[in-house]
Amino acid sequence: MIMASFIYLTKAQLVYEIGMNAGSASVRILNALKHTGGRLKTFEIDPRRKPVADILTRRFPDTFEVVWGDSGQTVAAFPEEAPDIIFVDGAHYPEVLRRDIKISLARLKPDGIMFIDVVDYPSFGDSLRQIIFEELSDYNILWFNRESGHAPGLAIVQKPSGWPQEKRSNAA
Repeated sequence: MIMASFIYLTKAQLVYEIGMNAGSASVRILNALKHTGGRLKTFEIDPRRKPVADILTRRFPDTFEVVWGDSGQTVAAFPEEAPDIIFVDGAHYPEVLRRDIKISLARLKPDGIMFIDVVDYPSFGDSLRQIIFEELSDYNILWFNRESGHAPGLAIVQKPSGWPQEKRSNAA
């Protein structure tokens, strides 16, 4: 998992994950965080994921926390935290993706890294990709791939250290 490499390289102490699903990414993140002494805070809306969260809490009692509720409210509820890395893999609807990107950028520390999974979901055509480039035009897009293993697309973005920066001119 490419995110594990970023966790090691940045010596991440706090990673946010929006959307846990079956917990496979959570396990890989938590295993990487063992090497940095960091912790994972997962934001999940679906109560059907509670058994997965319970297993992860037992397996990683000091490094895993799940916050239940809509990421639109729950991520913003921790203004004192500035995660090193945020993994956005929640609902893959255009309006939710746009909101989760904005909320994540507000939380992410300067020079932090944001991963956005499933950025090219077929049922939405080009709309998710368009949101990525609209919302992140002033950020360092380190990687954008339409196909990433099991999922259609991954974006990796770095928040500049001088954020918020002025909008770049579109003039050539």
